[in-house]
This record gives sequence, C-alpha cells and structure tokens, in this order.
Amino acid sequence: MYVNISIIFLTGLPHAHIIIQLSDMPDYNDKDALSCWIDENISAELPDLNSLSTEEEKHYYDLVKKYMIHKCSSGTPNSCLNSHGMCDKHFTCNKIQGKSTFNERGFPEHKD
Repeated sequence: MYVNISIIFLTGLPHAHIIIQLSDMPDYNDKDALSCWIDENISAELPDLNSLSTEEEKHYYDLVKKYMIHKCSSGTPNSCLNSHGMCDKHFTCNKIQGKSTFNERGFPEHKD
C-alpha cells in the first residue's frame, strides 16, 4: 500500500503526507510487536554538531531546528497547550518515554 498527498504551503515550502506499509511490519492490532518494530526501524534524530561539522551542515541543522521541530506554547495567539498542559496538535514533546506506545485514538507516541 502506498498513499501520497503533496502540498505546497503559502510559504513555498513543500509538505507531504505519505503512508507506506512495509512487508515485514507486524499486524496493526499487535500493538506490542508494532511498538518494538517502530523503535527498531524509525528514527528522527538530529545529529550532533562538532568541530568537524561543515558550515553547510550547521546551516541545515539550524534550519531544521527553526522550521521542522514543533514547539508547544501557551499564552500566545497560536497556543497549542490545553488546560491540562497537553498539546492540542497531539505532539508528544512534553512526554518522555523509553519506548513507542499508542494513544487512545490509535496514534503512535514515539520514544524520546
């Protein structure tokens, strides 16, 4: 199965929603096996910068930190924290956990 939706934002930045089912994935209803598979196969981490990092690597690192990482906020017009301190956009940046889990709606909450 492969589904792709591409969007261009008003800022001109591309954005895509892509669903891909790989053949070696466990059944979706087996949440424990699926959580383990996610932790073993999916990662979204920024590499550490060091003295050997090029200016280009530093530039891209700064762009990712500025534009691609969700920052929960409160007390602003675009606030996303609800009265319980949880993100209304369902990001889990205020939740630290050692393994991926699934919330009550079935969405994955990735490990930190």
